[in-house]
Amino acid sequence: MDAGGQTWEMALDHQDNGSSGQMDGEKHALADTARGVERGEHGVNSQAAFSESNTIKTRRLVVLLGSLWLGTLLMALDETMIATIATPIANSLSAASSFSWITTAYVIGSTVSQAISGHLANAYGRRKALAVNYFLFSLGTLFCGLATRNLPLFLVGRALQGTGGGAIASITSVVETDLIPAHQRALIEGLGSMLYGMCMAIGGVYGAAIDAAIGWRWAFLIQVPIIALDGGVVFRYVTISDQRANTSAHRLLDVVGMVTLMATIVLLQFGLNHGSTTFAWAAAGTIAPLCLVVPCFFLFLYSAYHAESPVVPIRVLMQRSVGLIQITAFFNTGCFVSSMFYVPLYLQVLGLSAFEASLRLIPLAVAFGVCSGAVGYLVVRLRRYYHLNIFLLCIATLGYGLLCSLGRGSSDWKPFVFLGIIGIGVGGTYVTNLMGVLMSVSEEHLATVQSASWAVRSVGVVVGLTVSSVILQTTLHTKLEAIGIKAQQDNITGLDTVALHGDQKQLVIQAYMDALRYVFYSLLAQGVVSILPSLFIENREIPNNEDSS
Repeated sequence: MDAGGQTWEMALDHQDNGSSGQMDGEKHALADTARGVERGEHGVNSQAAFSESNTIKTRRLVVLLGSLWLGTLLMALDETMIATIATPIANSLSAASSFSWITTAYVIGSTVSQAISGHLANAYGRRKALAVNYFLFSLGTLFCGLATRNLPLFLVGRALQGTGGGAIASITSVVETDLIPAHQRALIEGLGSMLYGMCMAIGGVYGAAIDAAIGWRWAFLIQVPIIALDGGVVFRYVTISDQRANTSAHRLLDVVGMVTLMATIVLLQFGLNHGSTTFAWAAAGTIAPLCLVVPCFFLFLYSAYHAESPVVPIRVLMQRSVGLIQITAFFNTGCFVSSMFYVPLYLQVLGLSAFEASLRLIPLAVAFGVCSGAVGYLVVRLRRYYHLNIFLLCIATLGYGLLCSLGRGSSDWKPFVFLGIIGIGVGGTYVTNLMGVLMSVSEEHLATVQSASWAVRSVGVVVGLTVSSVILQTTLHTKLEAIGIKAQQDNITGLDTVALHGDQKQLVIQAYMDALRYVFYSLLAQGVVSILPSLFIENREIPNNEDSS
């Protein structure tokens, strides 16, 4: 057996004390067998016993990863389905003035939890951290489904959903790194991203279809028993002990760092959201939280530099490759999510329904998934990721550039193809970015750096959507006011172009087209910016199993 196989098999042997007696017996039997092989006892009986134990462990690994991936896929479903049911939710809850919070409450919760989940998983273990977050995820989903004419309950539910779902995705990545050796990690990440892409493909369609059939609340309620059942399976099988969690250094919580980091993220997102939706950047509701971000961030940096076990290892993030990868991911993810929001808006302005527009996202999601799996395989075969990463970023940027050519007279096939190109570029970078981090960070800091990387992507989404929203609203309001029409500031899609007639309708549609083109120009610029840091990432070789042994 190779050393890579021993990595996850031995990890599965080290179970928490809370496992059942049957699993403990199996664990000790497997451990005894492994020790017999290591001592050179290679008799027929030993080999047969070891082969049987290997099969049992492989089966357990498949169940473990499958259950964790299901939780991540449900998180992806909740992220993408909101794009097609946000308007029905706002109408049902009489929340037109709070439209943006319906989408951003989830992002705030997920960004905060992703930033600190690695630190907490190191301190208390993966199993406990996952159990708590599965509970939060299911509770938040239930609150959303039960929110009948109750906007605060719905927003609390979305925040809890984001908190639980974001942490589940982050800790799943950490568990994969715990179990899978480096030379196989790219393939596993590719497979996981492939499933993630498929779930993105059906998210919008799922939300629109459920809303049309039985109401948007059931889009949430249907998930509750599935999340609860999956959480039970995860709690049963994710019994991998983290030996570092038993050391005093990792038991020390960086409370100051966690509090100041959470305050920084929440205040930043609150200020940006308020400014971009009300268009009142000089208002106290915008300036006050953004000003408070500065002292909170500096307190966080001070704590991170002086804490024995910081929530985010700033010194590690400042390393050349790690830091440059975070910058690339920040811009790349922001562009990607913005394209998923504003291309459907472009289609809806032209008269398509939300459901029809969501169908146009399927090529993007399929290309994302297929390319993730293909890149994972290529990285395993080539043992390199540097040139692939640059190539994929260029492909994504090409897709953003092609979006700039969309207009009223564009062919129906163009959105499909252009989004597919973006999916090809972005899907593969999830794999190459991860491998760059794994090859540049010591095992001691892998959990906290991976969770911080997820948080960086989430902040990139918020900033990217804010920039796109400001550009769209600035251009749109100017052009609509020039023709004597005022759009709603709290909902840029609130103007129903289908209900307009004659020349007025044509002028409004053209105003939207011009505004959206400026948004696509900004995505192109951000795509170019994402390429530049990737040129200076270190070109490290991924060790194979012979190198690891």
